[in-house]
Amino acid sequence: MDNTFLFFDIECANCFNGIGKMCSLGYVIINENFEILDEDDVVMNPETEFDWYLFDPKNDCTLAYSKDYFRMQHNFESYHSEIKNHQVRIIQMGHMMKKDISLKKEF
Repeated sequence: MDNTFLFFDIECANCFNGIGKMCSLGYVIINENFEILDEDDVVMNPETEFDWYLFDPKNDCTLAYSKDYFRMQHNFESYHSEIKNHQVRIIQMGHMMKKDISLKKEF
């Protein structure tokens, strides 16, 4: 069986008290031939306040969606099973994974 690879990055509304409140999980799943099998940006309602700097026009690193758009989405629990299912038999790679994973409860 071919290996399948999951690349992902998590964005958080804030990381107050060392706990990230996820608002976006972007991912792409590829096979050994680098063919894209699945990709998405799962946008969710973090059900918390956003850190002010995420929407500051002077900030070089801002979120891709408006606060209103995030608020219209379902919360993390609504996507938990779908996200967890992607981890089965997949080699995972991500940007700053250790930090992202430590900011949110286990999948």
